[in-house]
Amino acid sequence: MKTAKYFLGVGILIAVFNAVILSIILYFDSDAALRILSMIGACHVGGRLAFIGTGFEVGLTTIPIILIIIFYNTAYLLIVYSIFVLLSENVSKLKFFKSIHDKVQESKKIHNKWSLISIAVFIWIPLPMTGAVIGSLIAYLEGFQNRQIVIVSVLSMWFGVISWTLLFHQMYGFLRSLHSYTTLLFTLLLLMLPFIFAFFQKFRKRKMLD
Repeated sequence: MKTAKYFLGVGILIAVFNAVILSIILYFDSDAALRILSMIGACHVGGRLAFIGTGFEVGLTTIPIILIIIFYNTAYLLIVYSIFVLLSENVSKLKFFKSIHDKVQESKKIHNKWSLISIAVFIWIPLPMTGAVIGSLIAYLEGFQNRQIVIVSVLSMWFGVISWTLLFHQMYGFLRSLHSYTTLLFTLLLLMLPFIFAFFQKFRKRKMLD
């Protein structure tokens, strides 16, 4: 519990730092602040790929996009994970947490236990229902120590942000060469990706029941 409280404090400090920096940017350049806010909104709708894609779509360059995502996602991960740990008895009853538990149980049909390496890969893969928060919760359910979980989750998330942003930099350059609206359509697709994924999951479950 002490470790979780420490990570919660660090997460809150980073979140406050983010808020102060964003407030300063808003004061001096409201347009830039709105671009950052649009990225954050896209993240909560479409996930990490939408976070990156929106950054390029609103005209930001690679380094600012990487820094924005790393600072925001690190604070978000530390706060959410720490709260889950501190309130583990209560949140374990929530539907979202049960779905993570089911994911762990299903994986045990393939292998006995998630290793830290497999969790790191899971976090790096930018698909719906993957990522640092869910990866850290899987690691928590597997019984790893909080310090191990946070270190692996943060480093994997950072590596994922850097590698996928660099890839998207090349991809958006290519898409712009095709047509000016191509990147916009691609970004909208990224925003819709979790909903498409959820639809196909429901469709697959219905087919299995039939």
